[in-house]
Amino acid sequence: MPGYTQPYAAGQTPPPVLPQPYPGYAQPNLGFGSGTPPVLFPGLFGRGQTAGAPAYTSPLKLFQNVSLSHAWLRGDGDNDMRINDTFITTTLAFPNFFWSGQPWFLSPGFGLHLWSGPWTGAAAWMPSNAYSAFLDVGWKSDPNRLFGLELSGRIGVFSDFRNLQNESFRPTGLALLRYNLTPTLALKAGVDYINRADIKLLPAGGFLWTPNPQTRFDIYFPQPKLASYLTTLGNWDLWWYIGGEYGGGVWTVKADSGPEQSLVDINDIRLVLGIEVGPPNAGGAGYRRAFFEVGYVWNRQIVIVTPPTTYDLGDTFMLRAGIAF
Repeated sequence: MPGYTQPYAAGQTPPPVLPQPYPGYAQPNLGFGSGTPPVLFPGLFGRGQTAGAPAYTSPLKLFQNVSLSHAWLRGDGDNDMRINDTFITTTLAFPNFFWSGQPWFLSPGFGLHLWSGPWTGAAAWMPSNAYSAFLDVGWKSDPNRLFGLELSGRIGVFSDFRNLQNESFRPTGLALLRYNLTPTLALKAGVDYINRADIKLLPAGGFLWTPNPQTRFDIYFPQPKLASYLTTLGNWDLWWYIGGEYGGGVWTVKADSGPEQSLVDINDIRLVLGIEVGPPNAGGAGYRRAFFEVGYVWNRQIVIVTPPTTYDLGDTFMLRAGIAF
């Protein structure tokens, strides 16, 4: 399979040369598909790969980071729901997976979900909290090759821990084929197995265009993102971005009143405007030290499997932030 080296644009500084035998690699993404923590490290699990601008690289070490993020969704009125989602994750990297020259990543994480409401209607019995405990696994082939493959998977327990059953253990996964059409344009196509109660599989794909090192057009379904460089603050680059995602998640829950137990989806669509801080040469797609987002959330639904019910929530706005160290 032929490969090629992506050229550096005028004024762009190449990434540091790494000591052998560790290859350069893009920092991992803590989350993929739907119902996951926000993407702190979007360079690995199908969320875009460098085309025309090299990914941020660093010497490979076992523990890459510990990250913390929190999202708040406003809820007004008795028939709405206020949501607080908090995630803590870490990432372990293992070099040269099956002699591919590329590392594979393990990202264990834990999420706490606090729900307030709705207080009336068919979903009034919803519990006040639920949890997500999961392990992400991801690998991708050499991004400088003409053709490539990106794979990721997740296995986790999603429940309020009062209603543990077989459906509490839910796998998800993502598989993408990548074709570097030009040094600045990469095409991707595949499937995103989100394994929700109402939707199991989504088509995934699009293109990543980096016309220059300061701009990225990641036109990717179901998680598009447009990013642009703003300025440099000390040793960090500041970028702004606009993006979208299919949010929410699925849990098995039990209430004191109402259904004895049920599988519940909380689904929504999100449009976010944010800023992120990371090291130079990350190209808006590599390691993020911190981010802050303001978002608009619509098409919000609670899908209850037993008894079959769909409860509509009102549109709202979201604040979300994260930090890694």
